[in-house]
Amino acid sequence: MDKEIFYILDNLHTKNVDDILLSPFVITFDEMYRMASSFNSFFLNSNMSSYYEFSMESNEVCSLKDVVVVLEKLLSYGEKNYVYPEEYTLHKIKKLQKNELRIAIEQMYIKGNSRNVFYTLFNHMLTNNGVECNRIIEKEGELREKWDNIRDMILRYSYNSVQSEEQLILDEIRNAKKLEMKFRKIAREILSINNWKDNRRVKEYCIINNNNCTIIEKKNAFRVNLTSDYIYDLWNISNDGIQIYPCEKISGLSVFVKTRFDRNEQFHAGVIVNDKEGNRFLFGVFEYTKIILCCPSLADNYEIKSYDIANDDAVGLEVNVLKNDMVSFKVANKAQLFSHEIRIDSGVESIGLFARTWGRVDGVVYFTDIKKIDSL
Repeated sequence: MDKEIFYILDNLHTKNVDDILLSPFVITFDEMYRMASSFNSFFLNSNMSSYYEFSMESNEVCSLKDVVVVLEKLLSYGEKNYVYPEEYTLHKIKKLQKNELRIAIEQMYIKGNSRNVFYTLFNHMLTNNGVECNRIIEKEGELREKWDNIRDMILRYSYNSVQSEEQLILDEIRNAKKLEMKFRKIAREILSINNWKDNRRVKEYCIINNNNCTIIEKKNAFRVNLTSDYIYDLWNISNDGIQIYPCEKISGLSVFVKTRFDRNEQFHAGVIVNDKEGNRFLFGVFEYTKIILCCPSLADNYEIKSYDIANDDAVGLEVNVLKNDMVSFKVANKAQLFSHEIRIDSGVESIGLFARTWGRVDGVVYFTDIKKIDSL
């Protein structure tokens, strides 16, 4: 600090796209100041600036409400829609090239560690609020050990690919998932008998961003920056696409979607509808040329409806839950109008926004004029 030189270790700065090794660097105070000024001029009003202070202590504990919201969301997922990073990585091992496999293994460990941190936060939350939690702490310890061992087994298997080891790992995953169900059952019981209170401001949106891409929120709009460092997919068990959900229950959503990608890039962005059985319905701009409504759970018949578009203008999308389990999907693009209705027998669980890619691409998705349509 005295020399006005900062030593930076940032996991966004790697030696190349496929390298998982961090590359530290130094930056001067003047350069840091210019970067901050540039950020303020681009993202903030000219009359205001933001400053952040970090310390080892905090006057405010982790938001109780945030932990409960995340846990309730996890518990609401049907088994079909709950993605285990270990299982996902195991299925991908034989399909990936060496560098891609190394990144997939790294991501598996990162997501596993994030899960362990969440378990720890949940246990602290229970203890700090006087809840008897010996049962769930015991199950959490067993779960943590099982998943840690499974990740290490997958790492070894990625190097030797012995067929008998694959079956052993699958058996271990099956046992861990059974234990996970017991953990969730205890968690549901705890949530049902306790009245959780939090005086902090309630968040308007809940965001799923597993690959930590840059998302900027401003009033009723979001800007999502996707990079070629990752694949942001939402197909079948993959859950790495961007998902933005209103925190309250809604019966409809309208939004304008504008995308900025190179031609023929593989992307899909718009409105996502989840049913109560864990199926996803994805409705949005598809590779500049179409609006597509699809459901990955329908396998080869995934495409429900498509609609050609002829320009790059922002596209207006609207989804509404109707009577008798019917859901309408509408496109309003200047003079063009398109509407389609489908029946979702199990009922709608949630409605939000999504952005997905299935190749390594760079691009930006803008969601603007977001309007939530009355509560269910």
